[in-house]
Amino acid sequence: MLSGPGSLITSRLKTSMWRAPARCSVSSLVAQRPFASLSKQPQNKIPTEWRRTLRRFTNSKWFSPEYVVYGIIGINCAVYLVWLYAQKNAKEFRDYKLLQFMYKNFMISWPSTVEQFRWWTIFTASFSHMEFMHLLVNMMTLYFFGIPVAAFLGSARFLSIYLLASAPTSLLTLIYQYYKASTEFSRSHVPVPVSSSLGASGNTMSAIVIFTCLNPLATIYLYFIPIPAYLATVGLILHDLWGHFSNQQSRTNFIAHLAGAGFGFVYYWRHIRKAIRR
Repeated sequence: MLSGPGSLITSRLKTSMWRAPARCSVSSLVAQRPFASLSKQPQNKIPTEWRRTLRRFTNSKWFSPEYVVYGIIGINCAVYLVWLYAQKNAKEFRDYKLLQFMYKNFMISWPSTVEQFRWWTIFTASFSHMEFMHLLVNMMTLYFFGIPVAAFLGSARFLSIYLLASAPTSLLTLIYQYYKASTEFSRSHVPVPVSSSLGASGNTMSAIVIFTCLNPLATIYLYFIPIPAYLATVGLILHDLWGHFSNQQSRTNFIAHLAGAGFGFVYYWRHIRKAIRR
């Protein structure tokens, strides 16, 4: 997830490029232990026909782990294309309606999300990218790490993890942005615009951490150098910590990365680890 002042958000966003794909087949991860216990859902009071329709859909190939990840990637790409079209309209025809709509509904900021109560941006911002490299890095990361995790946990649970990860990443980002703007105002007594933020970096970090907890010795290539997954993930987290404390002017939202990593670890520790040990 990247952030920047709302008035300058159309400038280039800085993206970290050193995350490498994991080399771990879906079958090898799933074969570690069946995860049927996480797939059992309590019987809800839903009409029988609805349950049958839902069961047919979830059992179809369209709800397989691969297709769920492809679907998330597809939505992110579609939103990116809308951003491009909105920016083109604004630049060439001075038509700002669609661009304003995207700012209000696909980015998080304290004035918009909290003061104007656009709570849905907590989730929609996790499907939103304005820059191609930002989109490319996040979607490649989601592809390589998300499919094995989805195959192990199940499509529905992986989808819920992706959506749930949006909450801590967005909320901690909002709190930090408000704190930063308030601190700068108290020092200079000059109003400071509160930053806006968007991107799926926190969600992909959750997938990376869960993958690493499930398969810490999987081989990950870092600049074509093979290293264990746990070392790469620890290095990535340390990199985000260093970036946050050493470069306060960076437009990379390190808080969202760290929040996503924390959510992934907590989810693994409280839910997945217990189910595996049963």
